[in-house]
Amino acid sequence: MRRLPEALPLTRQALDIFRDLEVARPTAYTAAYTQTAATLGYGLVQAGLWEDATAALAEAWTVGRELPEHNRNILGLITRMLRRCHAEDAAGTASAFRAVTGLDVPGWMKEPPSGPPG
Repeated sequence: MRRLPEALPLTRQALDIFRDLEVARPTAYTAAYTQTAATLGYGLVQAGLWEDATAALAEAWTVGRELPEHNRNILGLITRMLRRCHAEDAAGTASAFRAVTGLDVPGWMKEPPSGPPG
């Protein structure tokens, strides 16, 4: 936690790189892209930046749904963190989720978070 302020910008840079790689070689980097977006989301949750966390996690959720079934275990963690964001800031989370996905907040996201986010 002490180095979180240093880690967040670097994780954002890594996410930018994986976005570009995903465009250049679709599916080749989907797992790493999803993991990096989720990692950024986790750090933003830890910092209490609910809207920013939701944006990163919504991106991870969207991309992660494209993963092969055997690699989708990360979606459970993403789901728990999105629920926590919604519990902490429903309006901001709804706005950020809609901005990333074009969708309203799904019902599962409105459920109370269960277990630790990571």
